[in-house]
Amino acid sequence: MTTAIRPAREADIPHMAFVTTQAFGGYAEVMYEAAVPGRSVEEIMRARFFRDGATSHFVNSRVAEEAGAILGGLQAYAMDLLENDPDDTLIPKDRYGFFEPFDYLHADGSYYVNAVAVYPRYRGRGVARLLMRAAEADAVAQGFGEISLNVFAENAGAVGLYRKLGYREVARRPVVPHPRLLFGGDLLLMTRRL
Repeated sequence: MTTAIRPAREADIPHMAFVTTQAFGGYAEVMYEAAVPGRSVEEIMRARFFRDGATSHFVNSRVAEEAGAILGGLQAYAMDLLENDPDDTLIPKDRYGFFEPFDYLHADGSYYVNAVAVYPRYRGRGVARLLMRAAEADAVAQGFGEISLNVFAENAGAVGLYRKLGYREVARRPVVPHPRLLFGGDLLLMTRRL
């Protein structure tokens, strides 16, 4: 069967909520675990995809689909769009410090892959590679000369994939520890010329 990569639709938002929650490695839980009493982190993550004018809006997402099943997805956009991103008022101010490494690890002027993940039952089939190649094609089509992403150094599988795809580490910062984060150590900035 052929795996198709296509733009996400509103009906795909539950899948993209899974993708971003998985890719964030615990940061979604750090951001939202006590944000709205009675609402789960998953519900809040879904709502992020409806934020007009935000980089988190579903128009910046793609999904991998095969025979009607969603295998995984990817969210990517121009890095410079973050400068005008509306504030997420659900993130308590006391959580901002946990995101400090991201403040320093960005490649201005690049096309940024914010999240990529594949459902566990579909891993090992090259789906993440297809999603990344689609993001690179989108970046080239939009005139970008560089693509960038952040990844935990301890996430050896993801780091290995990105290296095989031609990404190189250009900077790193220590992760601010939190018990909900799946990874400690360093957060990396990796880039690839297009």
